[in-house]
Amino acid sequence: MSELCLVVIARDEARCIGRCLESAAPFVDRMLVLDTGSKDDTAVIASAHGATVHSFPWTGHFAQARNRSLSLANADWNLVLDADEWIAPGMSREVLRRHMDSSKAGGLLRIRSEIDVGDRVEAAETWIPRLLPRGVQYRGRIHEQPMTMGPDRHLEFVVLHDGYRSAMSFSKNQRNLPLIEQFLAEDPTNPYLHYQMGVQCEVTQDWKAACHHYENARRCGAAGLPFENAMDSRNLYALGQAGRMEDALTLGLQARERWPTSADIHFAFGDLCLSVAAKDPARALDTWLPAAEASWLRCLEIGEVADSDSRVLGRGSHLAAHNLAVIYEYCGQKERALAYRQMAAKPCSAQPVHEQT
Repeated sequence: MSELCLVVIARDEARCIGRCLESAAPFVDRMLVLDTGSKDDTAVIASAHGATVHSFPWTGHFAQARNRSLSLANADWNLVLDADEWIAPGMSREVLRRHMDSSKAGGLLRIRSEIDVGDRVEAAETWIPRLLPRGVQYRGRIHEQPMTMGPDRHLEFVVLHDGYRSAMSFSKNQRNLPLIEQFLAEDPTNPYLHYQMGVQCEVTQDWKAACHHYENARRCGAAGLPFENAMDSRNLYALGQAGRMEDALTLGLQARERWPTSADIHFAFGDLCLSVAAKDPARALDTWLPAAEASWLRCLEIGEVADSDSRVLGRGSHLAAHNLAVIYEYCGQKERALAYRQMAAKPCSAQPVHEQT
């Protein structure tokens, strides 16, 4: 039977490293943690949870640390997690084992990240290759990617992640921003780096800079790349926050044609129309609110598409239903508002109950 090793790189992760290792222990044969210079009790906690701990001087290059950890693991297969991730309850060990026994390709796991949005917590999902056969290497100073033989297989296996919560994301941004800036200086036409720089600018709410980098990413060849959909959705929001409403509406119309079955795109366009309605109240009732309504109804028609490369959970169900309820309450349509309020109370299960009128 092939040996499976959990491989984690970590620095100053005493808050969460124990949770990560406890969740993974039943799924793997052994665990390895590569500590890249912790000043807290990360290494002590990892060792107490049964992991073999190695030290590695931080070089400012994530791929180098990943590759060193894989070399030290020296396993047939590697399950790669970050310290702020943990395996969701109810996952089956057999999902991993079946893939290991039947394939030499990488396994894509569903990474479900918690995100603070105002006073609520949303969840975004992205498929990432995390079950890796021996010999795979990572590439990239930051937001590193494993160079698998492909095509990677989607596995029904969920990993939870809380590193994007507000309390944690600021310190990550302080660490990541200089690295991306350095990498961009070395490779200024890399669309993925521009995309990631846009994401980092969103953390600091520098919306003008975020739009600049998303637009540079497209100019540098983001079309057709796996992050293009998420980039369009983010840029729609960033343009609105930057006050560039006309540009946002133009992008929104293009993105809806580009991604007709993306609930994320239609949801973001609905939000944009609502923002425009607030700035143009004379046309709110006859133009912008109906456009927002149509967008969120379309989200419900699309539903929750589990195998999309990335998505925000609920935009095809309860979040769209909530926004529709708000519109109908504003317009005095109490029965319709109540119907969608009831749907919004059932996360990820909402279905359309009315045709648009």
